[in-house]
Amino acid sequence: MQAVPITTKGFGTLSLTGRPTPQPLQHSIETMKYVKHTHGVKFFDCGEFYQFNPEFANLKLARMFCEQENDKDIVLCVKGALNRANMSPDASPDGLKNSIDGVVDFFKDLKVRPKIIYETARVDKRYTVEDVTSRIYDRVKAGDIDGVALSEVSAQTIRKAVAVAPISAVELEFSLVVEDILYNGILAEASKHQIPILAYSPVGRGMLTDYVVEHPDFLSTIPDNDFRKTFDRFQPENFEKNKARSLALYKFAKSKNLSLERLALSYLESLSGLENFMGIAKVTRIIPIPSASSPDKVDRNYSGLVKLSREDIDGIHKIMEENPLHGYRYNAHAEEHLNG
Repeated sequence: MQAVPITTKGFGTLSLTGRPTPQPLQHSIETMKYVKHTHGVKFFDCGEFYQFNPEFANLKLARMFCEQENDKDIVLCVKGALNRANMSPDASPDGLKNSIDGVVDFFKDLKVRPKIIYETARVDKRYTVEDVTSRIYDRVKAGDIDGVALSEVSAQTIRKAVAVAPISAVELEFSLVVEDILYNGILAEASKHQIPILAYSPVGRGMLTDYVVEHPDFLSTIPDNDFRKTFDRFQPENFEKNKARSLALYKFAKSKNLSLERLALSYLESLSGLENFMGIAKVTRIIPIPSASSPDKVDRNYSGLVKLSREDIDGIHKIMEENPLHGYRYNAHAEEHLNG
């Protein structure tokens, strides 16, 4: 059996259901249809736990979308195996089985079933990588799901996982404000095996947008129940320091006649397939998975992207080096579950 090929751009669905007051599901479905039919996207990143209210369950949204589209080429990458009570990974035999069963049950009776890639949301360090990956792969061989992906893993974990199963993708936070994978061996290891990287939060949770630079009161506009309120980099003392990088990148973007978000997304796509980059013979495919709640926001993320030159990329890296970021990308509690 082989990895599931990802042949189109990707779209993240977290913002459609993962908020206290999400928009109506049919509105979100229309947005997903728009990104599919206007921009050719057939890869959708989903989560078993991307919701506050079962009525707006993320997999319910994905099922309704697939039911209305009837397209066998739709690929869903679903994160699961997370204990919702304490938001910690649960890859125990029962925990993993129940999670995969729950995902499969959502789609099993569809007339046209999408391809399903499954990944544990975080590494459960109570179990070996080989054990967990093998158990997921057993479900692939049984025909329940179609592929295995990894999420928030280290280079060592990638090496161990590929030894026991074909890996369809590695989902990681990667952007102009989260560049860790350039230096910690993860990009090099994924590229060695040419495993696509799903770059989540590619516009830095809003830090890589024109809006954040043009509105000095940006931080005060974030609702109290927004998850960013718990993140170190969005605490006032850190945020004001971190805005220096956003501002410098904004100025660079304008020199290229780009919005900051288009620069951020163009950067990721320009790295994809690049040869002889930072000791890597050929960079693996990098697939940004931005989310958007409406067609106009979709267009901002998929239209007007450009191919950046090596000189452009070097200039961007210089800006990043000159403007270090302050604070964990999540917080101290979440840190232990990152790069597992």
